[in-house]
Order: sequence, then C-alpha cells, then structure tokens
Amino acid sequence: MKGKSVKTFFDTHAHYSAYNKNQEYYLPIIDYFSNDFSKEIRVLDIGCGDGSFLKGLKAANLRGDFLGVDISFNLLRKAKTNVSDQKGIHFVVADAFNPPFRNTEKFNLIHIDSVLHHLIDDNRKKSNRLSKDLLTILRSKLSQNGILIVEEMYYNSRILPHLTSSIIFYSLKIINRLQLDLTFFRNDLKPGLEVNFFSEDQLVNILNELGSVMTMQRNPSKLSKLEKVMFLRERGHITYFVKI
Repeated sequence: MKGKSVKTFFDTHAHYSAYNKNQEYYLPIIDYFSNDFSKEIRVLDIGCGDGSFLKGLKAANLRGDFLGVDISFNLLRKAKTNVSDQKGIHFVVADAFNPPFRNTEKFNLIHIDSVLHHLIDDNRKKSNRLSKDLLTILRSKLSQNGILIVEEMYYNSRILPHLTSSIIFYSLKIINRLQLDLTFFRNDLKPGLEVNFFSEDQLVNILNELGSVMTMQRNPSKLSKLEKVMFLRERGHITYFVKI
C-alpha cells in the first residue's frame, strides 16, 4: 500500500486487535538493550501504533525525548490516550519516507515494528526496494553507536523460499481489484489489505547492509490448514537488533 491507501486502511481498522499491543510485550526487548543507555536518549518509533513501545521505555525507567510517528491519525489518537499519564512522549502523523524533522537530527534508538510488510508497490521487487529505501533512511537518522530495532513478520516457505509470500501478495492484489470482502472467511482479510512478507533470509540480508545484526527474539506461530496448502513451512514474528 502506498501513502494515502495505507493511511485510509489503518484509520479504518485502528480498532483491530492485531494493530494494538501492550507495553508488557515489549519489556523483554527493552531489557535486552536498556543497559546500553545510561543517560537521556532520543528515541524514534516508526509506525508506533498505540504507543506501547514508547510507554514500555518509560516503564523501564529510560529517560529522554521519545517521538512516535505513524501515518494513521486514529492510531495516534489511541496512542495519546495510552500514554496520557507519561511525560516526554510526543506523537506526529507523518509518512516515514518524509520524516517531520530536520535532516541533521539524529536518534540514539530507532524502532520499527511490522511496518515493512505494509510497504507495497506494483510488484514484489519494487515493494522490497521500498523496504530497503526506508531502512536506509532510518540508518541515516541514527547517531554514532546508535541502535536500530527491526520487528517483522517472517514467512518461510517449502520448495521455494518466497513462494507463499508471492501467493499472498498477488492474491490480495486480485482480491482488492475485484473489490471482494472476504472477512466472512477470514477476519484478518480486511478490505484493502496488501502485504509483502519476507523470509528470515531476506530480512537478514537486507539488514546486513546496514550494520551488525543479532536476532533478539523469535516467536513462531501455529499454521492454519490454508497456510500449509500454500506451501508455508513456518511463520512468526522476529526481532532484530542492528548496531551501527
């Protein structure tokens, strides 16, 4: 999805539970790097959703200036409510490709969770390029010895590494072109949804171009019968720690 269509989709489905987390989810991740910062830090959270990651930083007693960016006004409205009891957390509606700050601004920590697979172009090759371009932009915003945390869905296929991801990508394009509503079949097939999932190998290869990569957390999910039919071997949520 591009620009306006992404915003429309998430403004429409901001209430959906899959797009909302709680700060406890992020605490093991925050514990992993919190000792790296002994003084006040600047944090940028791209696709911050309901603000739970930034609220988790506060719960872990990290101090500094925290900025959450999301393209969805409705998600940020939830975020402001979620952190209303916290100081030093700010939110702005913006496209991550056009960040709302000066080119010279730098951050000690940048976090991006489940954003890359929503960057959609006409085909998978162009979509992959969008993800690489965004990560390059984020890398340029890190201060010296900065940390980039990338959280993403991973889809590892049988037979060919990216077979299932390609089936899903082009099937959704057809479904949306025909304006079909399949939520009666699967509740997560929201009208307008488009996704470009990566395999673990793809994610690591992309991130290796940015810096030193470590896997922080890997959470496989149970496969449905439909996913198995689509040659999926494993899927889940994975967190990478990239040291610049």
